[in-house]
Amino acid sequence: MRVLVTGASGHVGGAIARALLGFGHEVVGLSRRPSGIPGVVDTVLDLAGPPASAERIAPFDAVVHAAACLAKDPLDQEVLAVNTEGTRWVLDLAVARAAHMFVYISGVPVIGPPQRLPIDEDHPAVPSTAYHASKLFGEHLTRIASTGQFPSCSLRLTAPVGPGMPDGRILSHFVRRAMEDLPLELAGEGSRRQDYVDVRDVGRAVEAALTREATGVINVARGEATSNIELAEAVIDVLGSRSRVELTGRPDAEEGVAWEVDVSRASNLLGYTPEVPLEETITAVAADRGWHRDERERP
Repeated sequence: MRVLVTGASGHVGGAIARALLGFGHEVVGLSRRPSGIPGVVDTVLDLAGPPASAERIAPFDAVVHAAACLAKDPLDQEVLAVNTEGTRWVLDLAVARAAHMFVYISGVPVIGPPQRLPIDEDHPAVPSTAYHASKLFGEHLTRIASTGQFPSCSLRLTAPVGPGMPDGRILSHFVRRAMEDLPLELAGEGSRRQDYVDVRDVGRAVEAALTREATGVINVARGEATSNIELAEAVIDVLGSRSRVELTGRPDAEEGVAWEVDVSRASNLLGYTPEVPLEETITAVAADRGWHRDERERP
């Protein structure tokens, strides 16, 4: 299968492109910059720009739409341009090219603050940011535009982590400080719990969604929640760091919030089982930053 992956130069889109290549598919990348992934046929195109000609995009059979503007500012024009109009443009392209399948990459946080646990796909959705509202809009647009055209599904990811993840996320921040033996600082009691899904598991879920022509909304997660303090302790342990966990005394606005996610639908429809343990994810994130296990042995 030849698959168009939008956002192939990003963390999640790049992981999806690599996974699809590993499964033997051909990948056409569509991003604002080249993906740099060997084997990907790149097309550079900015979905935030004016409507562009699609003629130079190589042929494809299916679409994975992972491109998105991550800005949280509710007045950010790029959120509207990329996540709503850009999604419409990609769907229009899929219809014009008679695609066989469309996978939209969304996120569990479109629901807003969790109201019940575990979080399943029927949880009420009340987005708390413009970004998450735009992603929920994309889910609905995908469902509406694909009706009668091709099967489609929206994969709701939890907190994607793993190789290639950018700085500024809590895991990459902890890893960087632990590599330097600096304190890992936490607001509140460190009780906020998140489900960190490795992007390599995301890639496997996407491939299954494509080949099984899955439909509807599907959660893709690790299936277990880890508190901030548990995450910090795991990073220290895995990296053999001399860092210590320190509570800053600053409040955490999400103290005690738990993102415990039900992945039974992914299991039933995709045969999905998360394979990458958190310890392996931490090792991969550290390796990206030059860490090697044999260089960090501790007495």
